Amino acid sequence: MVLSVFIFFYWVISHWFFSKWYHKLLGFKEGSYQESFVKIIGTNGILPSLVLFIIALNPETNKELAVIYLLFLLAMALTYLFLIFKYNFPEREYWNVALITINILIISFYFPW
Repeated sequence: MVLSVFIFFYWVISHWFFSKWYHKLLGFKEGSYQESFVKIIGTNGILPSLVLFIIALNPETNKELAVIYLLFLLAMALTYLFLIFKYNFPEREYWNVALITINILIISFYFPW
């Protein structure tokens, strides 16, 4: 549950209310991104945060949802890597890849196999 709350604040709240700080932290040049798209990205973070919260409520009955969430995280990490290599996103985006990898490890460790 703590992880879902962290993701909500890191992803949703940071993109909705602190996008300049977030992008500066990750090394984007000001004006190199459209603020409207940033808000959409923040909105897209609601569902993964909610899904992780639901999984945490009862991992035993939400095993399938957890597997789907792990696949989603893998796809997100690969997307970040693609954006870094193909579209020259700042190298600090590797921090997002690291955070996603940590999420995968934590969920896999606590997953009720």
